[in-house]
Amino acid sequence: MRFKRVLSIILAVAVTVSAASCGGEKQDNKLTLGTVQGNVYTNDFFDLKVEASEGFSYADDETIQAIGLSTADKYAEFDDDLMKDVAKDLKSGKTITDFYLSDEDYADSLNFMISYGGHDLQDKMIENIIDESLPMLQESYDKQGLRGAKCERSVIEFCGRKIPCIKINASVALQGGAYAEIYQTQIQFIHGDYLGCLTATTYIDDTTEDMLNMATVTY
Repeated sequence: MRFKRVLSIILAVAVTVSAASCGGEKQDNKLTLGTVQGNVYTNDFFDLKVEASEGFSYADDETIQAIGLSTADKYAEFDDDLMKDVAKDLKSGKTITDFYLSDEDYADSLNFMISYGGHDLQDKMIENIIDESLPMLQESYDKQGLRGAKCERSVIEFCGRKIPCIKINASVALQGGAYAEIYQTQIQFIHGDYLGCLTATTYIDDTTEDMLNMATVTY
């Protein structure tokens, strides 16, 4: 549980202070959430599809909340105005975990968080936004007590395109005094006023890019 909790904290901090672009610009800016059917997650708003590999499964809302992340389940009772309430909360600074995919021990995981970016967010600003966010990320991880945390802008090939991303590496304390290396790669989709952060997290070995291969863009 300690390891699981640390990972969830890292994910929550990362999505709120960083931005990178993968998706293309679209005219319809009315936010919609994604859906999970079987082993496939689909989000038409961000043109994102994720097919879970063998050994990975999607966490339900109760499990996601148990590890400290916010879901959209509280909006279920507001059928007519669901997205209105979602948008209002996002604009207030909250984030929503649209899916959380992991192996059995929650160590290797892939998740997608949605946040509000503002009216002036444009793809051409991506690298500057990343660079400006790195000191905040670094400070956040240092305050959490992660050893040797390193956050940097990098480039990743995703769905046949080379795009900016954030690479993170740190050591986290385990029970008994041992340490484990944590690796994270995160890329973001921009659509209208909203950001969608796709984050892959692994430990011991950096296999985050393999994790991201489960995702494809559908535009």
